Amino acid sequence: MNILYVSPFSHGVNVSPALYLAHLVANRGNNVYFYTIKKSYVQFKDKSGKIKIASPPENVEMHYINNKFIFPDIAYPFINPIKEYFDLLKIVKEKQIDIIHFYFPEHLICLPLLRKNAFVNIPVVLSINSVPGYDWFYGKKYVDFIGKIYSKLVSSRIIQNADRIIPYSTISIDTLISFGHDRRKIVNMIPHGVDILFFKPSENKESLREKHKLPKDAFIIIYTGRFVKVKRLDLLIQAFEKVLHKINNAFLLLVGDGPQKKELISMVDPCCRDRVRFIDFVGPIVLSELYAASDMFSLISSGEGISSSLLEACASGLPALVSNVGANRVIVQDGLNGYVINDVDEDSIAQKIIDIKTNHSFLSKNSRDISIKKLNWNGITDQYIKIYYELINKRSEV
Repeated sequence: MNILYVSPFSHGVNVSPALYLAHLVANRGNNVYFYTIKKSYVQFKDKSGKIKIASPPENVEMHYINNKFIFPDIAYPFINPIKEYFDLLKIVKEKQIDIIHFYFPEHLICLPLLRKNAFVNIPVVLSINSVPGYDWFYGKKYVDFIGKIYSKLVSSRIIQNADRIIPYSTISIDTLISFGHDRRKIVNMIPHGVDILFFKPSENKESLREKHKLPKDAFIIIYTGRFVKVKRLDLLIQAFEKVLHKINNAFLLLVGDGPQKKELISMVDPCCRDRVRFIDFVGPIVLSELYAASDMFSLISSGEGISSSLLEACASGLPALVSNVGANRVIVQDGLNGYVINDVDEDSIAQKIIDIKTNHSFLSKNSRDISIKKLNWNGITDQYIKIYYELINKRSEV
């Protein structure tokens, strides 16, 4: 097969799940091409030039389009969709593309799909992270309002023109059906996979803590990702201060960066500052070590699609505390490999952290086991390749 992936995200500090899938599909003997933006959001935000950007896989042929980030606090790349359209037509013709896999209709990179049959006789797969304004919310009223209008007037038309729709959460399936989209086109949720050989528990947790200067005897709660309001890290910090009254060796590790960082640092109570640490974005090796050195993961966002960080943490054997949004409730089975909170507030967060500490061994083992059984990239790659062949064969019969 000759496969073209079109995604607004490819590689920043780490390789994106879409690009990693492309790499795995190429490993199966397929010719794989990947069209994406030239500058990642991490590069845009990095004024020091010190952050090391991941290299794309060698078995995937990369193609880029210039982009800008107009809103500094929002990871939304702006491109010239007309140039993109002609770029894609050229790639399709020169590389004799058999199938195109687009990602995320809320992004401008999917605009070529507004034109029905834009790519004649070539089936199109479309992955959907969430539906902004309906089942995903940024937390800023104007952003959510624009997202809702765009979802209804633009994204919905893009989705309609895809041959197969792959949502990342069951919530989005319900939203798409409510929009009137053909249920026969919608594949039951296929999550991202996770590299279970790379992200895994460590038998040397104590040495990893020593290496990264983390307290040896602590119960470490880790978050990794952007520091933005939608992640509700302010609530996590406030809840953590309550947790310390019950778990006096608790330690909060916040890994990442974003516009809220200074505000979050300043809100940590002086009496707790030696129990909270902020670390900038790190590369995949250090990230895997920080997960393995920790005891649980927290993701209490007000809006989420499918979180790569959550998948990585679960594969590392960490019980997870998550809000009931996006794919969180699919990845985390309440009471089995973590807890899902419906009404997120300081008290509920604090209590569930305490519950995870109490049931840690049981939850941790299940977290790793579920990742191996359901989130292994090999099985997920099989599912995608099956969809590609079905669509190609169906199109050839017409």
